[in-house]
Amino acid sequence: MNTPFNFSQWLKQQEPVTPPTDDFAFIYQQIKAPKAGHKHIIPWALAATFTLLIISLMMFKPTLNSTDIPASNSQLAQLKQHIHALEQNLQSDATAPVSQPGSAQLENQVQLEQWLAIINAKLEQKHNPHQQQQLMQAKRSVLQRLAPINQSIELI
Repeated sequence: MNTPFNFSQWLKQQEPVTPPTDDFAFIYQQIKAPKAGHKHIIPWALAATFTLLIISLMMFKPTLNSTDIPASNSQLAQLKQHIHALEQNLQSDATAPVSQPGSAQLENQVQLEQWLAIINAKLEQKHNPHQQQQLMQAKRSVLQRLAPINQSIELI
C-alpha cells in the first residue's frame, strides 16, 4: 500500500545547509557601491540641456531684416494685382468652354475650381504675410490654368 508523501516531514529530516558567504559579500558591495562618480553628472546634464535649448531657439527664430518687409509687401501687392487681373479676365470672358460631359477637360476644370475654393477659404484664415504670399502664388497658378487659351467651341 502506498503511503502519502509528507513534504514537511522530509524537510525536517534534512541537514541544515549554510549559504556560501561569497554571495553575500558580492551583494553587499553592489548595494553599498560608492556613488561619488555620479555627483557631477547632474550639473553637466543641466548645462548641456540649457545650451541645447539656446541653440535650438537661435536656429528656429525667424530673422527679418528691415529691407525684407517692404519687398514682401510689394511682392504681395503685385501678386494681388495679377490675381485681380486674372479674375477679371475670367469673369469678362463670355464664352464658356464646351466639352462632352465627363470629359477630362471638364473634370480638370471642376478640380481647379474646387482648389480655388479651398485656397480662398485658407486665405481668409491666414494672417501671416509669408503664408498669404504662398497661398496667393498657388491661387495665381490655378487661375492661370483656368484661363481660356485658344479654346474653340466644338459643335456637337
